[in-house]
Amino acid sequence: MPSDTTNLNDNSMSWSTEDRKSSLGQCIASSQHILALLGAGLSASSGLQTFTGNGTLWRTYQTKSMATKSAFAWNPVLVWQFYEDRRQKAIAAPPNPGHFALAKLAESKEHFFAISQNIDGLSERAGHDLSKLAPIHGSLLTTTCAQPGCSFVSWNGSALPTVPALSLPPGDITDAAVELPDVRIDDLPLCPKCKYGLQRPGVVWFGEQLPQEHLTRTDEWLESVPSVDLLLVVGTSARVFPAAEYIHRARAKGASVAFFNLEQDDDLIEAGDWFVPGDVATTLPRIVAEALDLPQAAANTL
Repeated sequence: MPSDTTNLNDNSMSWSTEDRKSSLGQCIASSQHILALLGAGLSASSGLQTFTGNGTLWRTYQTKSMATKSAFAWNPVLVWQFYEDRRQKAIAAPPNPGHFALAKLAESKEHFFAISQNIDGLSERAGHDLSKLAPIHGSLLTTTCAQPGCSFVSWNGSALPTVPALSLPPGDITDAAVELPDVRIDDLPLCPKCKYGLQRPGVVWFGEQLPQEHLTRTDEWLESVPSVDLLLVVGTSARVFPAAEYIHRARAKGASVAFFNLEQDDDLIEAGDWFVPGDVATTLPRIVAEALDLPQAAANTL
């Protein structure tokens, strides 16, 4: 860790008036152009598994291997069951104070913009201004058509299964000991537009291009601001493209950088950055409440 990196642990979350002048809270308060990069750690306190890192399993399968076109071509039923499980868990999960803190920043700062790598829809449900949010990895709550060239998109925020055949058994189906129902390919949802392709989860799989719409919106925001005053990297290791690139681009426009995560990554942190360890659902709201002159009691209800 660089010697002049500011490390804010749980015991340094309250500052005197003088301390605030150089604090992260003061930087947030005075910044006009703030970019945020959001990852799975933001939603961990909502009870959602992060599925990060090699070796994480869903039943007996590597989770990363389930998030590919080839997996869908090999076994679309299994991939649908994997994503239906995640979709229903996301719908049942509540947004946490971290989501509400970011939504409050988006409301309070005219030139705030967030790039989200999350697919759970919790930022949206927290009331985050959609014009200031780019979900670059898609959403569990949408379906698209697997057939190339078909433009079908559908929203499904219902707690009911996507189709009756995708009703999940009681228990934790991430455990291979829990038996999955026998589902035929013909039971999966067919695209109502082209009437040929299967519907698929509206998420970006490994090896696929990110949605151009959201990349363009992000580029336009970066090009429209004279500088980036502050970059908040929240709940992500920021090692997957294009997350690391956005950190470099923000730094090139003058950004101070603050990392909120459980573990510190010395390869990303530079001298002068802030690193805030711990659960971002606790640390981020406390600092945002301080920055926006809200009572600390509001930190859990932003």
